[in-house]
Amino acid sequence: MDMLVKLYEIDPHKTLLQVSKVEKKNDVTIRQAMAYEKEAVVEFVRGTFTGKWSGWPSECDIAFSNWPLSCYIATCRVPKDKTFDRKVVGFGCYNATCRGFFGPSGVAEPYRRKGIGSCLLLSSLCAMRQEGYGYAIIGGTDKQEQWDFYSKTVGATVITGSENGIYLDMLK
Repeated sequence: MDMLVKLYEIDPHKTLLQVSKVEKKNDVTIRQAMAYEKEAVVEFVRGTFTGKWSGWPSECDIAFSNWPLSCYIATCRVPKDKTFDRKVVGFGCYNATCRGFFGPSGVAEPYRRKGIGSCLLLSSLCAMRQEGYGYAIIGGTDKQEQWDFYSKTVGATVITGSENGIYLDMLK
């Protein structure tokens, strides 16, 4: 099922506050990806999400071809010798599969249920609003857990009759 989000009901100021709070609490940074990070982000997606999500690396790759880039990432610090490096722990794309669609999006297992996924979603939807969209579609949700998450986080509603949506004739 696809879900519909009213972007004009998402408060960008409230989103910034929420992102800041989650960043501080979890020692992560949530931001728009940079072009030079494409390989690292796509490799994170490829290495972290397999099986059912086999198309996600391709969709993420496309998000890096858009202008502005339509991929947000969550990163955290990791020790390296006497300094620190950063690694990707989550991502959220929009305008990747179709214009006006949010997704794919995912957070690495140890970082789930900390608000990072919500912040990636909200950051992406705020960017879509800034780019002039009034609505966003979240495509291919198929579990009650997803419907509950999107409904609670951004007021998304299921689009009746969208069981197959754009994924009707996918190549395997």
